[in-house]
Amino acid sequence: MIYYEIECITCKQLYKAAEGTALYRWYKEHPNERTMCPDCSQKIEKEAQKQFLG
Repeated sequence: MIYYEIECITCKQLYKAAEGTALYRWYKEHPNERTMCPDCSQKIEKEAQKQFLG
């Protein structure tokens, strides 16, 4: 299986983007852009929803 190892800009951990996923396709088109891992992005999204609703 082909994958990219990407460093998260928030937690600095490496995570894998496997071939066939949307993240893999996006990273293949934008290799110089920095991204967040799915865990960090979910945390930030939940935090934003909490502040918006409450």
